[in-house]
Amino acid sequence: MSNGWAIETDGWQFKASKGREARGLLICLSGFKDHITQALKDYCEELQQVHFTGVDMAVFSCFQSKLSGELASEAVIRLVKRLDQLCLHRQYDEIVFLSHGFSAPVARKALIITKHNCDGYDSELEDEYVELSNNSDRTWHNAVKEIVFASGNTRGWLSSPRWKPADWLIYNFYGWVAFVYGVLGVFASAFGDAKLIFGGQSIPIIYQLRRGAPFIFNTRMQWLDVTSRPLQNNRLSVDVTHMLPTDDRMISAIEIIDIEMSFKQTSEVMFVEIQDTNQDTILDLFDKKGTGAANLRENKKRAKRRELILACVGRSDRSSPFFMQNRQILKAHEIPLKYLDDSVNAKPDRTIRSFVFVIHGIRDTGAWAKKIASHLRIRDDHVYTPVGKLRTDTQSYGYFAALPFLLPWVRRTKVEWLMDRFATARALYPEAEMHFIGHSNGTYLAATAMRDYLNCKFERVIFAGSVVKSKFDWQPIIEAKRIRLLLNYKATADWVVAFLPKAIGRLTFGALELGGAGHDGFSCDDSAIRNVGYAIGGHSAALDDNNWQEFADFIVKGAVPPASRNTEQFAPHRSTWFTALVQINFLFPLAIALTFVFVEDIFISNLLNLNDLFGFSKLQGFPRLSFIKTIYDSYGSIPGAYKFAMAAAFNLLTYLSLFRL
Repeated sequence: MSNGWAIETDGWQFKASKGREARGLLICLSGFKDHITQALKDYCEELQQVHFTGVDMAVFSCFQSKLSGELASEAVIRLVKRLDQLCLHRQYDEIVFLSHGFSAPVARKALIITKHNCDGYDSELEDEYVELSNNSDRTWHNAVKEIVFASGNTRGWLSSPRWKPADWLIYNFYGWVAFVYGVLGVFASAFGDAKLIFGGQSIPIIYQLRRGAPFIFNTRMQWLDVTSRPLQNNRLSVDVTHMLPTDDRMISAIEIIDIEMSFKQTSEVMFVEIQDTNQDTILDLFDKKGTGAANLRENKKRAKRRELILACVGRSDRSSPFFMQNRQILKAHEIPLKYLDDSVNAKPDRTIRSFVFVIHGIRDTGAWAKKIASHLRIRDDHVYTPVGKLRTDTQSYGYFAALPFLLPWVRRTKVEWLMDRFATARALYPEAEMHFIGHSNGTYLAATAMRDYLNCKFERVIFAGSVVKSKFDWQPIIEAKRIRLLLNYKATADWVVAFLPKAIGRLTFGALELGGAGHDGFSCDDSAIRNVGYAIGGHSAALDDNNWQEFADFIVKGAVPPASRNTEQFAPHRSTWFTALVQINFLFPLAIALTFVFVEDIFISNLLNLNDLFGFSKLQGFPRLSFIKTIYDSYGSIPGAYKFAMAAAFNLLTYLSLFRL
């Protein structure tokens, strides 16, 4: 016991109210920082002594350190079990959650688990939570009336240049740690344990809380399902208050906006601005000792902040144990959702029936994607359905050069980007079927997402120039109903797929998760996965505008084209000589490597011409390859192979240090 607090080793601290039996429970959750946990305890003590005399207080520290190997699910399970244990002996009329920073998704997941044992939900619950959700004796979730997010990061973190330099460097350091784990993951996947990185305890907890990571994505999809679907008896109905710090360069409004909860029909969602605060100081509430003018001004600000945050936790109902007479002051600080960020729509559109992602590949910005998307919308409006029933997403994940494409842990960041957009699209168009059209690296994003993300589901999918392995295991995805039908277009002379991802896949025995499905097709023996060929031409042959109508017929109506045909755009087979040449494709990357090492004069004289290929021309403010050439030339006595190794290593480190995670 410490000042009346029962302190446990699992991060749980509890303090019962004095004088009479408690009717309410305030649960405060902190993410990582010890000073936040202490600030929450201090806040609880004042609330219990002055305002809420009939309310028990609990403080829960979710995680240890940002680089610990614990799973986010472990924190969720600990929290739910603690509440089950507490509420087994105590009956509360009302329960309020106050969640700070990275504890926000933990609070949401805990409430999801309590509701997901009912029928009627579209989203799936991860296996580790299923047994916990089937507690028929649990009733405390019905008493949860409000959840307050104090700078709650509900969408996960994403490194940004607007951050303070110190924060940017720290979080990029976390990215470097992920690089290390990525290297280990390459070797682990080669031995059949690909989950070492993306599903197991090896990955640091901070990376599990990254925007688009499976824990964050699945929580968003499940939260949307239990709160924002049409009214049902088993729907979670809870008021939500977001406390938004005004001076937080680390998290902007769009990171905090709980877009899924903002469209509820029966509960209140409020965004309240807390002035002169950031994520670290939003709970800095109590006066500091000192008599200086500056300190007095700060104490006045803290007093106003304390009053405002007290009102956020309070309730306007006089019968509530959390009743606050000054609750109305929130209205003076409330900001309607439509004013927070111009990228957020005002409300969801339930009339949209189809939503299509059109995603480009490497060394591309996706201009063609917008043309295909335009044709899909025109075709949908004028031929198939009433006007305006299909929407598309052609946003680019940015220029993706050849070098980072070879790194699976870097490709993974693009998968997370796609999943973040998927969750937002589901919130905006809750009744729409999700479809996908992808080229080159875009096919990798969709295949990986359906494999690794429990709640990523596409109805109809088109792959063109696919870089996915031919032996990709589609069967679990099909059995889980994450895909209904996929068309995989092959080409007659896809040199890119045949001599880069397919060749590298052979050389690394699949460790880099690359392959030649755009050349060989998928070997899956299931009617849901169909190969279509052969489009006459190279890597982008299937994207010819003559095929756009065929794409539209398939996406909108499910019309499946013949597997093989002989037309102006398609051939029944590819040439014998090309097929034979592909048999020795593994020599291609080896020849490039040997050329770089032994034909040093050719390599160095053409080094600057490789800028665009490897993406170095996109770097600004750092040494370019011309500087590396100067280094190379200055060491004339060192053998050429070693000089090249020095230049290549410096070049690679320069690139990776600038790859913002």
